[in-house]
Amino acid sequence: MFDFLKKRNSETAPQPSAVNTEQIEYALQFESVLSNMEAHFRNSMDYRGVGINALKMVCEFYNGDWAGVILAELDLSIWRPHWWYKPEDIDRTDELVHEFESCEGLERWIQCIRENEPLVVSDIEAIKDSYPAEYDLYKRLLIDSFIAVPITPKPTGCLVVRNPKKFVNQTSFLKMVSYVIGSTILETQLEESRKMMVAPK
Repeated sequence: MFDFLKKRNSETAPQPSAVNTEQIEYALQFESVLSNMEAHFRNSMDYRGVGINALKMVCEFYNGDWAGVILAELDLSIWRPHWWYKPEDIDRTDELVHEFESCEGLERWIQCIRENEPLVVSDIEAIKDSYPAEYDLYKRLLIDSFIAVPITPKPTGCLVVRNPKKFVNQTSFLKMVSYVIGSTILETQLEESRKMMVAPK
């Protein structure tokens, strides 16, 4: 898995043509965090632990206040957070998010998944009039800004950072981690399926 990431890293890490402090910092942290991630996860069989730790690294990298995986059932037009990490002690995710949320009014998110393209909103006030359903959802979920990249083809959903304070328009690191996250979710689902197959009736 991580050999693939290293190859993709060399292809997608930003290469500043002029001196740009943020781009240089982004490139340096990109390489550092990816190396740490590889060393930490290479021999781990705790796939859920790998996923949660990857979300923690995402939160720290972008200096966000929440990072999580949103899984969607597009045929049923519903979505729900699957795994998430919040750096503070108080986690209100289950309180803020309904058991199942509707995809109605979230056409841009569906397009993000289907077209495998990131979705970035640096200030929700800028979309208040143009995307009112999105805006109302973001206000309820305490979102002022976010970065989202799709996880495809399976599982179907997005990796999201809420209220990032760094690298808001840089999505290549998040795309890399989405590959790790997607793989770990699939592994946990396969593991649970195997357990169900051998469980006594």
